Amino acid sequence: MTPEQWQRIQEILDVALEAEPGARAAYLDRACDGEPSLRREVESLIAAHEGMGDFMERPAGEDIATTIELKPGSRTGERIGRYRLLEEVGRGGMGTVYRAVRVDDFEQQVAVKLVKRGLDSEFVLARFRNERQILARLDHPNIGRLLDGASTEDGLPYFVMEYVRGGTLDQYCDSRRLSITKRLRLFLAVCSAVQYAHRNLIVHRDLKPSNILVTDDGTPKLLDFGIAKILNPDSAAEGRTLTGVKLLTPEYASPEQLLGEPITTASDVYSLGVVLYELLTGHRPYCGSDRSLEAITRAISEIEPEKPSSAVTRVEEVKDRTGEIRKRVAPQEVAATREASVEKLRRRLAGDVDTIVLMAIRREPQRRYASVEQFSEDIRRHLEGLPVAARTDTFWYRSSKFTRRHRAAVAGAALVALALFVGMAATLREARIAQSQRGRAERRFNDVRKLANSLIFDIHDSIQDLPGSTPARKLLVDRGLQYLDSLAKEAAGDTSLQEELVKAYQRVGDVQGYPFGPNLGDTPGAMASYRKALAISEPLARAHPSDAGLRSDLMICYQRIGNVQSESGDVSDALQNQRKATAIAEDLAAADPSNKATQRKLFVSYSNLGDVLVQEADYKAGLEVHQKALKVAQLLYQLDPKSPQAGGDLSLCYAKIGTIQSRTGKKQDALKNYRESLSIRQALAIADPTNADYQRRLSAAYERMGDLFAEEENVAAALENQRKALAIDQSLAAADLNNVDDQLGLALSYSNVGELLEMSRKFKSAQDNYQQSVTIMEGLAAKNPANTQVPFYLADGYAELGSVAFKTGNTWAAAEKYGKATAIAQELSTRDPANADVRDKLADYYAKLGELNESGTSDLSSASQAERWMSARSWFQKSLDVRLRMAPGETADQSSRDKIDKTRRQIGKCEAALTKLRAPTAH
Repeated sequence: MTPEQWQRIQEILDVALEAEPGARAAYLDRACDGEPSLRREVESLIAAHEGMGDFMERPAGEDIATTIELKPGSRTGERIGRYRLLEEVGRGGMGTVYRAVRVDDFEQQVAVKLVKRGLDSEFVLARFRNERQILARLDHPNIGRLLDGASTEDGLPYFVMEYVRGGTLDQYCDSRRLSITKRLRLFLAVCSAVQYAHRNLIVHRDLKPSNILVTDDGTPKLLDFGIAKILNPDSAAEGRTLTGVKLLTPEYASPEQLLGEPITTASDVYSLGVVLYELLTGHRPYCGSDRSLEAITRAISEIEPEKPSSAVTRVEEVKDRTGEIRKRVAPQEVAATREASVEKLRRRLAGDVDTIVLMAIRREPQRRYASVEQFSEDIRRHLEGLPVAARTDTFWYRSSKFTRRHRAAVAGAALVALALFVGMAATLREARIAQSQRGRAERRFNDVRKLANSLIFDIHDSIQDLPGSTPARKLLVDRGLQYLDSLAKEAAGDTSLQEELVKAYQRVGDVQGYPFGPNLGDTPGAMASYRKALAISEPLARAHPSDAGLRSDLMICYQRIGNVQSESGDVSDALQNQRKATAIAEDLAAADPSNKATQRKLFVSYSNLGDVLVQEADYKAGLEVHQKALKVAQLLYQLDPKSPQAGGDLSLCYAKIGTIQSRTGKKQDALKNYRESLSIRQALAIADPTNADYQRRLSAAYERMGDLFAEEENVAAALENQRKALAIDQSLAAADLNNVDDQLGLALSYSNVGELLEMSRKFKSAQDNYQQSVTIMEGLAAKNPANTQVPFYLADGYAELGSVAFKTGNTWAAAEKYGKATAIAQELSTRDPANADVRDKLADYYAKLGELNESGTSDLSSASQAERWMSARSWFQKSLDVRLRMAPGETADQSSRDKIDKTRRQIGKCEAALTKLRAPTAH
């Protein structure tokens, strides 16, 4: 039968199974019109589906003939080969099982399984023969043995197995009230049978309690290999299983079975885990009234199973597929057949048993036990009081295991110790009181710790991308940090708490003033938080040099401090910190080259280091580092081209390399890289238009394009791009009025547009845009007096207004604006005398004031002219003094040398004018 035919059968079967039984015949009339063979095949599969999972549901030795209504076609009493069928003892999806007796040379009681009449479709016969072939390969004391096999006179295959008298696994354990320990020992024998099948390249695929019978003497027997899989690509029989029809019992099937993914021995590990879960708790891992395939598949995909020690405390109503309540499972009833009391049962399961069972039923096959052998070995080690592989190996864990294994010796030592310290009863009593108090204090400590982490991480992360959330984020992290500060005194020696403190301080610093994200503009506060994180992180990383997580935290501390320093103009220290961060990132990436998260950390470190080198005007070194970052970004993008993060990183690399090329005169190369960056960012913004970060990046891309076109004197193209950036920034700033970064971005966009309008001699429009920029920055400066970044740009804003005023002939207004710019620059220079950018601005403003004083002197009296020339010379001299006090490296570029030469010429011009005014009048 072709795959297309099976696909059609599957489609008809799915609809028929969903329909009410009474409506199926009419549906099949329509769906199979004129194709009787197709209808027979579908009807046989419907019958198989409805009977699936019932094979040997009852103990094989129980006389159930009276409870089964013998339907027409029952073969009780018939002779098949050398066997007479005595009674029907079970029905499965493909066949019927009879208790029979051999009647030729000697009598032997056996079980005969043969295909039901009417179900002898090609599919069922193939599965039946496959089961017979599998059983012929297996010879294990805990697997039902195959004794014989042939075909009936009418051509139906059958096989003969040993007759097992006993009950199903769960019934056997419950009826004898076996303890958890005895159940685990019995389960080891089941594992042995499955492990044997796996060694013979056979996966059972339908492990469940009803397929495991236990004889009266306590020997388990694994049965029903009807849907087993032979792990042999050359097996012809196995090829017939690939029909698109799901053969499984949903409650015990592995996630990969339910999802139609490849089946391996890990699937049997999962099913064994479910069987053990139910054997120990009386419940299945995924409870719920809906037992349909879809509901169980959804539950396994979305819900983490409850620990067995918790499951035994719940009440569950088990319903059949019609929705009728079949039984009610109560904690007291479960405990009564296992460990007498609910609390005792809960304690018995807590710890190792919880861990072993949950590891066996992990959703991902690769995270389960690698084999049934490993699974059973952990159970054996638990029973012997040894540490299990599924548990984290710690000193205290091993110590507790040692104590349990040597109870007598430990108890004897305890008695000796008690005898030695019998006179210290009062002291011990006080110690117990103190211990109780410590216990209460520890519980309080952990409660506060959980609350702090919830505020700083869980709740904060859930709102961080919402527009207007910056004040709420600040409140959350501040409150959380107050809690953690109160715990910091107790953090010595507690690595996990110290690690939490490092991350918390980093998070607070980000909200306070991280320059590359939404922040409140509190740069000093951010630096203080980052340094607190560093003070904890450095000794922690030294003490645990092989812990990649702790080293990664230290790397982030260096990065954050370096970012703030570079934005504040402290380039030398910023470079030192970024080099430290990059060294750690390179080590982490080299140790785990296939880890995408580690590779991205390396990308971020290269990008930060390259930025600082460019800030120092070391363009060659900066370009080399950014090209390293580009290689990492391209690799990550190739691995996951649909990742917004990978796309964003790649676009950033193109932009930064383009900026270096622009500054070094390679304008066409820069334009090419800027366009690459813009293209990626446009795609990201279109795909997620509500993402504020994507909008910020798109705005920056337009701004870079505008700057480059302006340098090329293509003012129209520059203005078009800057206006696009302005529109985006207006939207971002309106969405979050408290976000300093977005408000400052809007101010700078107004300034960029104003500068281009000024170049176009549209002075009124230029002045309007400059004023918008200044108004925003004045507000930011008033709200955030500690922020050094805003005054830096505000000074430029005043200077830009002064420039327009001067060009339109309003000398008085120009002098006022340049005066304000100069005052701010002087204040910034006093606060940070090492900041070269601030000193450069101050020198420029002094020179502008000099130019203002020298202009328009010809219309004044000689005395007024002399006063203006002296004032101009004074400003030019101040400008020259500032530049000459700058470090040689800060004035090495051609632009700085040109400014120094120009200022000297201007001083000379003033001297000449004053000399001329002082010369005696010729008679």
